[in-house]
Amino acid sequence: MPLAYLIGHWSFFGLDFIVNSSVLIPRPETELLVEKARFWLNVNPNSHSMADVGIGSGCISIALSKYIPDLHIFATDISWAALQIARENIKRYSLTNIFLIQSNLLDGIQEKFDLICANLPYIPARTLETLSVNQYEPHQALNGGENGLFFINSFISAATDYLTSQSILLMEIECSQKETVLEIAKHHFPHSSIQIFEDLAHLPRLLMVQTS
Repeated sequence: MPLAYLIGHWSFFGLDFIVNSSVLIPRPETELLVEKARFWLNVNPNSHSMADVGIGSGCISIALSKYIPDLHIFATDISWAALQIARENIKRYSLTNIFLIQSNLLDGIQEKFDLICANLPYIPARTLETLSVNQYEPHQALNGGENGLFFINSFISAATDYLTSQSILLMEIECSQKETVLEIAKHHFPHSSIQIFEDLAHLPRLLMVQTS
C-alpha cells in the first residue's frame, strides 16, 4: 500500500492534503498545471471564475485558492467519496470560495468560466491492468477507456460551451497522447492558441488551450 494512504496525507505544491483510497495521491507532475494556471491568473487579474473538473482530493483548487484568494471555483467529481475528501481539505484550509458539485465532467452546470482545469482518467484500460497503481488507487480516477482518451475527448468537446471569450483550458495528459490530443483540441478550438508543455522529466504532460 502506498505510504500516502498509510499515513493519511501527502504534500502537493507546498501544502499538506488528507488522502485515502477514494482519491488519487497528488503527484509532482500536476504541479505544472497549478504553475501555469497561477501565472495566467496573475497576468489576467480580471479573471476570477474557474472550474476544476475531477477535483479528487482538492489539491488543484486549494493550491490556487491559497495564492489567488479571489477565485470563484466550481469543482466537480463523479465520485461522492472523493468529494468528501475534498470537503475535508477545503475545511482544513478554511476556504469558502470552492463549491463542490457531484457531476460527470461539467454536466448540469450553466456557468461560463475564465479558467477550466482538469485532471481526468487518461490511462488506457489494458495498460492500467499492468500497473501497480491499479491495485490501490481508485480505478475510476485512472481508467481512460480503451485508448485512454474517452474522458479527454468528451471533456474537450464539451468545454467549448463553458469557456468565456478570453479564457484558458488546462488539462493533464498521458505523455504518449500528445499528437492525438493536439488534433482533438485543434478540431474543437480551431481559432485558439494550443500548446503542450513538458513536465520536469521532459515528457508531454499539459495541454493548454487559450481562446482569443
